[in-house]
Amino acid sequence: MSFHGRDPSKVIWNGEICQGLSCDQAAYYTDDDFRTVNTMGRGTRGCQWAVGTPQFGEEIAAEIKDRIFCVVAGLYSPWTKDQRLIVSDDYFDAQQIEPELDDGRT
Repeated sequence: MSFHGRDPSKVIWNGEICQGLSCDQAAYYTDDDFRTVNTMGRGTRGCQWAVGTPQFGEEIAAEIKDRIFCVVAGLYSPWTKDQRLIVSDDYFDAQQIEPELDDGRT
C-alpha cells in the first residue's frame, strides 16, 4: 500500500484481477477514504504516490499533487530487466509519460 504524504484519504494498493485461472496484476486507488475504489491500470508491477511523505510534499507544485509512479511490464518482454516506469498526474485516465532513463531507454 502507498499512502499519499499530504492527503490521508488517498491510498494506492496493488492486487490482481482474475478470470478463471488467469490473473493479471493491477493497481487500485481511492481518493475519498475508500468510499469509492477505482482500478488504475492492468499489468502494473507496483504503483505509488510521488508525494509519499509529508516532508516530500511540502511546497509542491500543484500539477504534481496527484503524481503517481508505476512500474509496468515491458512492451515486448516479460523479464524484469525490461520493465518500464510510467508517470501520470491524472490516475492514468488520459495522460501518462514514460520518462527516459538509462542510456536513452524508457
